[in-house]
Amino acid sequence: MYNRKLHFHFTGIGGSGMSGIAEILLNNGYAVSGSDISIGASCTRLQGLGIEIVRGHAASHVPESASLVVYSSAVSLDNPELEEARRRKIPVVKRAEVLAELMRLKFGVAVAGAHGKTSTTSLIGWIFEHAGLDPTVVIGGQVKQRHSGGRKGDGDFLIAEADESDRSFLLLKPAVALVTNIDREHMDAYESEEDLQQAFEQFIGSVPFYGLAVLCIDDPYLETLSKSFPRRIVTYGFSNDAEIRGEVQSVDVEGTRLKVFVGGESWLSVKLPMIGRHFAQNALGAIAVALEFGLSAEQVQGGLETFPGVERRLEPLGSVQGALCFSDYGHHPVEIQETLRALREGFHETGRKIRVIFQPHRYSRTEQSYSEFCECFTDCDELWVTEIYAAGEAPRAGLCGEKFAGDIQHVNVNFLENLNEALEALFETFSSKDLVLFLGAGSIGIRGAHLVTEKGVERDAA
Repeated sequence: MYNRKLHFHFTGIGGSGMSGIAEILLNNGYAVSGSDISIGASCTRLQGLGIEIVRGHAASHVPESASLVVYSSAVSLDNPELEEARRRKIPVVKRAEVLAELMRLKFGVAVAGAHGKTSTTSLIGWIFEHAGLDPTVVIGGQVKQRHSGGRKGDGDFLIAEADESDRSFLLLKPAVALVTNIDREHMDAYESEEDLQQAFEQFIGSVPFYGLAVLCIDDPYLETLSKSFPRRIVTYGFSNDAEIRGEVQSVDVEGTRLKVFVGGESWLSVKLPMIGRHFAQNALGAIAVALEFGLSAEQVQGGLETFPGVERRLEPLGSVQGALCFSDYGHHPVEIQETLRALREGFHETGRKIRVIFQPHRYSRTEQSYSEFCECFTDCDELWVTEIYAAGEAPRAGLCGEKFAGDIQHVNVNFLENLNEALEALFETFSSKDLVLFLGAGSIGIRGAHLVTEKGVERDAA
């Protein structure tokens, strides 16, 4: 990147995809500042690193020394800071443009897909780090051990999560492009399912002639695409046709035993520290990338077995009155089904009752996948639904949490009208026979974690 002393101002710096890039730029010697509507944990951590962050969005928050203003899809184009930057002729750029520039200076690995991309990206980064490759890593979540979505490395690799929600992943030009799956998510950015598929084909097609596309062929569309796409392709998954194939041998409270076959030959048997078939599938994608760069089975196994996990991906919070409490970011029916399936498989021998507190995220997503949401909770014993978390969207006529709860096909579903009061009351009913999951992409994770902490319980649900 051009070496003049640049000052990056991030509007919405606490966002999952923004904070990691801000930290990497700071560690590369650039001046960084930011603003956010609320000063949460990510902002507090960045402030501790020396980044000046102000609460709220206002024209006056754009520093005089700002060289450019960075924003994400969560920030509206009429944001006062963006308008002030335009008035002062300061370049206004998407976060993906900054990420693309960082990737241009390294050997880029980009991970896209509707589900599993944060965990897959984190796994690749962790394996590479464990192998001594010192990668730079940018994810849309936070690896638990470092509580950060960004890692600056001095090695040759930049491993990044690619965001398809606003098509900005098409700005990236990776040498290796991995796609976990394609699903009808973020359809407000796409005209049709065909348009969505074509965008992913364009992403894969951006790989240079010397590069590689890594595709999970458990996804039917990617399976078809892998047979005809004019790029070098490596496939992975549980499918018998996958070049990097996995078999889940067991799932228990301590993790998932995965056997890996490469080219039909047994290559590795590893105990993954996370529970669930979906996590094992993500691990197979990471293994496919590791193999491309010559990592040994021992190096891969060492990385996988020491992986600390990603915050809010089946994250243990602690125990309350003997009940094990977890938090998960899942907000799409497919993600919810896989998460509940993992808990059911991992804890089936304990006989614990799975109690879920679910906060629907966005009116648009709830409406778009309404019927799928109503059918995805079959693996829990008890379901509590909150009001829909708007995430800045305007309410929609005839759509609310109470109606949603009433339409869900489950024998034991309840509506929580007042989240805080209801959670306090629910906590009093927890027992050692329960497993509790705080589920959703809104405020439910923070609220659940705070309540567990307030009860004076150690954050170790193992």
